[in-house]
Amino acid sequence: MGDSCSDSESIDARYDWSQTAASMAVINAIAAIENTDPENRREELAITLHDHVNPEALDTVVTNDTSVSISFPIRDYEIRIDGNTLTIACK
Repeated sequence: MGDSCSDSESIDARYDWSQTAASMAVINAIAAIENTDPENRREELAITLHDHVNPEALDTVVTNDTSVSISFPIRDYEIRIDGNTLTIACK
């Protein structure tokens, strides 16, 4: 990740959680912001989602069947899932 982030480095997207796992949405969004391949995120970004949140628990909690609001930091970013919206913004 860069040394600092800017307001232009953010994502606000809606998802159908029955089609996309929340953990993969977060990984792919951060990779898009960082302009890297999600498959190479460990090497290029030197982070894993598991370092910050349990991916299986996240996928279990975030579903179309319930409206949940959750947030957590990953380095320079604040991750927020509110219902079917994923927002990643600079901290």
